[in-house]
Amino acid sequence: LLIESYEKDIEKFKNATLNNILVKLNSSDNLNAQNLLLVAHYDSANDTYGAGDDGMPVAGLLETIRCMKNKNYNNNIYILFTDGEEQNFWGAKEFINQNNINFDIVINFDNGGSSGNLILYHYSNDNLTRQYFKAIKKECSYSMTNELLYNPSSEYFKGEQSDAFMFIKNGYNTIDLALVCNPFNYHTEGDNFYNVDVDSLNNMTKRMIEIVEYYGNNEIEKGNNEQIFNFKLLDGLELSISKTAYLVISIIFICISCIYVILL
Repeated sequence: LLIESYEKDIEKFKNATLNNILVKLNSSDNLNAQNLLLVAHYDSANDTYGAGDDGMPVAGLLETIRCMKNKNYNNNIYILFTDGEEQNFWGAKEFINQNNINFDIVINFDNGGSSGNLILYHYSNDNLTRQYFKAIKKECSYSMTNELLYNPSSEYFKGEQSDAFMFIKNGYNTIDLALVCNPFNYHTEGDNFYNVDVDSLNNMTKRMIEIVEYYGNNEIEKGNNEQIFNFKLLDGLELSISKTAYLVISIIFICISCIYVILL
């Protein structure tokens, strides 16, 4: 069915023209400058206005450009608006095929909802989450969603879900962020301006600006292969533990809970 749907899309859109838009913010003449890429797609699914998916991140990045355009950074800041994301990620694929820039990290924004806080949705390397939690000032999130949703044994989200997957497949250090609350309008006519939570858009934009400020002026850490769970409970309070330790603690907690229930 997926193959048939893909072939129908190819036939339907074979004469379409796709346009990616790449913006570069000011950077210093630092010869050791690293490269940050922020990504959002500006197309929408059929029969939907695409306000949440992915209009909110596009608006947030446009406001980020407006606020940060006159500042200089130690690193190079690129912002990419892709086309054709809903048509099998064609814009991202073509950008990757033509790209000759060594991006040290790619941060993608692709909403599944239209309200709430940004969720650390998916990533290519556990250790990337450590620096991400340093970059943002106010976030209660964790890296466990990647394990729950994208574990090879999981029955959910086995397919490619966003442009981030294209970058991950091609070896880029990638983080995928999203608003996921109020998902009922996703890919429907209800995904319109009237159902956008403006406070959530404002908060998301603030996080985008924080990301630009932090990654733009600090060394971008690429991480290693150490497997960890990373939690940021409060501002300044962060917890990182190995997945082995997490498994042991979970088993002990379950055993104690079972004993407690039996005794009751």
